[in-house]
Amino acid sequence: MAQESMTSRESASDVSDAYLAELFYRLFEKLLYSSLGESAGRAVLLLLRKSLQQDVGKALWENPKKVYDELLKIFGEGTKVLINIIVFGIKQVCKLDINSEDFIELMQSENQNSVEKLRSIMRLIAKSYKEQS
Repeated sequence: MAQESMTSRESASDVSDAYLAELFYRLFEKLLYSSLGESAGRAVLLLLRKSLQQDVGKALWENPKKVYDELLKIFGEGTKVLINIIVFGIKQVCKLDINSEDFIELMQSENQNSVEKLRSIMRLIAKSYKEQS
């Protein structure tokens, strides 16, 4: 019985994180389109989906470094500029004070603690985005 209770809680947490990851991705997509134009943004997402071999939102949540590395293949050093623009948009839409350099450093890191910090920031962004919508 206790095992079922634990499984239910873990499942609820997964659903919550999956929902927040999806909200974060929607905002990311919106800001990408705003930055690059919808056609170019769709092309970038298609390239990412193809190279990541999974949903971009899921990849952002599970392995942000891999997403960063794929963006680097597409944009080169322009990746940092693009992420700065997206973080600026997040700050405007969500009314949050997020340091874009810290965000980039967390995305570049393979360290699990960095991934967890980035997820925590993405949760905060998603919750704020939901409230703003």
